[in-house]
Amino acid sequence: MLKVVHVFLCLNLSGTLISGQEEIGEPCEVEEADNIPGTCKYTCEYVDRLINEEKRKPTYCYLDNTIRIYCCPNEPHHTGVLARAFIDSQKGKITSKDIECRYDGNFPMICCKREPINNPIRVEGRFSANCPDKSTQAACAACYANAQPPPEESTICPQHTVLKIAGGGPADITEFPHMAILGCRNRKKTNPNDQDIVWIGAGSLISPTFVLTAAHVLYENTYGKIEFALLGATNKTDIRSGIFRYIVRTIQHKLYVSGSHPNDIALVELDYEVIFSKFTRPACLPVTGVAPDELPNSMIIAGWGRIGQNANTSMTLKQGAMNVLEASECRKYFKPNSFTWDPKTMLCGSSPTADTCSGDSGGPLMVPLTMTSKHCGHFLAGIVSWGPVCGLNKVGSYTRVSNPEYLKWIISTVWPEPKRAQP
Repeated sequence: MLKVVHVFLCLNLSGTLISGQEEIGEPCEVEEADNIPGTCKYTCEYVDRLINEEKRKPTYCYLDNTIRIYCCPNEPHHTGVLARAFIDSQKGKITSKDIECRYDGNFPMICCKREPINNPIRVEGRFSANCPDKSTQAACAACYANAQPPPEESTICPQHTVLKIAGGGPADITEFPHMAILGCRNRKKTNPNDQDIVWIGAGSLISPTFVLTAAHVLYENTYGKIEFALLGATNKTDIRSGIFRYIVRTIQHKLYVSGSHPNDIALVELDYEVIFSKFTRPACLPVTGVAPDELPNSMIIAGWGRIGQNANTSMTLKQGAMNVLEASECRKYFKPNSFTWDPKTMLCGSSPTADTCSGDSGGPLMVPLTMTSKHCGHFLAGIVSWGPVCGLNKVGSYTRVSNPEYLKWIISTVWPEPKRAQP
């Protein structure tokens, strides 16, 4: 009896005991780290830092006089006095406006000022006259500098096969190289065979480090904030073949209100630049010199969303044709009792052959660049935002990217003016 009492006293002084029966490899929760998921192990770097450097108590899976089994986090977890501030960081990196801080659990914490990228983009030849508007010149120049001309042996770009999003086949990998799929960490994972990432929406690469998406995609009610982006792959499980990036900053438009439909637009910043190739290349913004004065009535949609109202999301990227409707038609479908449809900030469309659905949110409503140039690629007319129900001939609402205030905000964030030195 005295021996049992002695063991309990030891446990109380040494740390938290989950139970006396967990074995190596079994799941656990790291109690001192807000109950994040863990695995029972004999030791790990996290426990070493906690005990030897911080003199803090770990969570035990099992403890007696001779054996100690610890609960180790499944994902790298920061310790130290600033651990809680960096608990949701990506690889110990937090970005806020023009300041970036890194912390690995040890002092000093390193913070640096983020300087605007001062890399002027030149447009040569006959395209240099295509960017006359100084307010959007950076985006226009970037479009022609990054867009891909047709191969020398061909005079056409990859064909649009007009496959359905709701029930069609996969899109060609080189046809939409700007497509990005965005995902959250699977914090509800209970089975080791479950996916670590839940892909919940889409976006469009518009620069080496920025993706344009819908504001409502930034946070998912079940899984939390988006943390990952996959580019250069049409199959969303094919991480090895694509380019995988961590998301270090999300910027929703200042007028967006969570849970609403107006101003449903956001930017996502990636941790490292994406190298451009025929598989990964940015889309263009609908600025002067890129988009025509009047948008065409027929556009293209693409995404990994549900292939029907009650169907599962698609594993592969699908595309389809979308007919953009007149503002008067849109107002009929979106009555004021649901929300006020605004033609200045929104587009709407329907199609007898395709529709966007749950999981397509944030993806593009786009137009081929061949309308205005000899380059391959697309400019973004809209962002998949909202629809009461998905299906053929159903009407969906899209955020209008060409809204002047949206363009001004995007350009000032992605291509900021270099700050002049103070005299």
